[in-house]
Amino acid sequence: MPAAIATAIAFVAAATATACPFCGPVGRSLAERRDAAARLVVADAVRKAGRADEGLLPQDFAAIVTLRGGELPPGSVVEARVEASVPGTALLFGMDEGPVTRWEAIAADESLIDHVARAPAVEEPVDRRLPRKHRHRYHGVFAPNHKLRRAVTALAIGNIGKQREAANFFPRGIS
Repeated sequence: MPAAIATAIAFVAAATATACPFCGPVGRSLAERRDAAARLVVADAVRKAGRADEGLLPQDFAAIVTLRGGELPPGSVVEARVEASVPGTALLFGMDEGPVTRWEAIAADESLIDHVARAPAVEEPVDRRLPRKHRHRYHGVFAPNHKLRRAVTALAIGNIGKQREAANFFPRGIS
């Protein structure tokens, strides 16, 4: 009996470790789904999703453009599994399982489609995936090349005792 209780507690702990109390079970990330898919297609919903015997929601989509994988002619209809009915444009992930392709779909807008089309593979090194960019840009007297920057930063709160030195930073003719 104690072994059964320990097994049940371990199972519950493992199940809750992978779930968010608000969102439900955590699935694969968008990048992982994109990289695992053999085909990636942007499509429009043809009809609402219906309930199948297996509990899945199949929905028909008409292909607009193929982003990766074998070319689907525009307008060709594909049946994909969805979590909830997708009312408009969707991103379809095609997984090859032998001779057939299993399709999954998520609702998508232009920004998501652009992100998925541009984003590099997850396997790429971080320094190639995430380019270095300056996060802050200063304007006005705080800009690096402004002629009053040294004087303004010398008058900052941390430099209160050094205000006499700040007076020497002003260019001649400016007071």
